[in-house]
Amino acid sequence: MGEQVAAAGGGGNNLNSNVSNQDSSIVHRGLCINLLCGDFIEVAYPYMERSMIVNVASYFASGVATEVLYKEMPDLVLSSAYLPLPLSIWLSQDWQRMGVACLAAFGISFIGALVANMFQRSKEEVKKED
Repeated sequence: MGEQVAAAGGGGNNLNSNVSNQDSSIVHRGLCINLLCGDFIEVAYPYMERSMIVNVASYFASGVATEVLYKEMPDLVLSSAYLPLPLSIWLSQDWQRMGVACLAAFGISFIGALVANMFQRSKEEVKKED
């Protein structure tokens, strides 16, 4: 579940970045499927691989989410990445901790993607000046 939501966070930010129209369409579909239909993280991998910052942030986000879920009584947060995100949280016995884990995974990866996009834009501006 953590990796699914982390991939969604990175994908959500890609919609605000300067990806091509074709890439934007794929990212949008992947984000919607990921959050509304369950696990579809594969669509995020090509975009994660383009930036070490996005890649590291996404895996870090997954690790943080896993730590939140398994810190104590992991049996209370059992769920599935193959369900829509809201349903997955709702089915968890400890829905609050599951919600925090998902929010952390999404937030960390989204911020990582924001930082990566800022660096990318600054690199492009430097190239234009040269």
